[in-house]
Amino acid sequence: VQMPPQQVDVVAVQSGEVPLYKVFVGQTYGLLDIPIRARVEGFLEGRHFEEGSPVKENQLLYTIDSQPFMAEVAAQQSSVAEAKTMLVNAENELNRYKPLAEISAVSQSDLDAAQASYEAAVAGVQAAEANLELAKINLSYTRIFSPIDGLIGKTEARRGEFVGREPNPVILNTVSRIDTIRVQFYLIESE
Repeated sequence: VQMPPQQVDVVAVQSGEVPLYKVFVGQTYGLLDIPIRARVEGFLEGRHFEEGSPVKENQLLYTIDSQPFMAEVAAQQSSVAEAKTMLVNAENELNRYKPLAEISAVSQSDLDAAQASYEAAVAGVQAAEANLELAKINLSYTRIFSPIDGLIGKTEARRGEFVGREPNPVILNTVSRIDTIRVQFYLIESE
């Protein structure tokens, strides 16, 4: 008895695009994720937003106790006034010595000393004004504003906490622009 031929399924082959899907674990980020930092040290006085809510560019987010920084501005203003007084005195002294030196009523070394005192006083005013500007900048850092429109996250510091120095929070929060997002995931070499 002869065996019947084996039944074989035949399939017509067609070419075409077939999507291949893979599943990866990833993390989403905003197009921009900007950390909100405490640029000066101090006690957090206020939080002026709701966590997880949209914020606008230049919206006030946090305030840090400004009293020490205001006192520093006042002290530097006093230093500027003192330096300007010294400058006026040095300038008057120099102006008195110049005509006297021309008629040899005072020595050249006295005139040179008066000129040096005047130049030192000019430099003293410039240094005092620079210190005042720095004090004003530090005072401005006690008010922290949003750098962009976006969504603000969970705050890392509460009212009354000391911020701005490790181990206390330096980065207080993050504002994310999420109209476009990034997804970060990892591929192994074989994939």
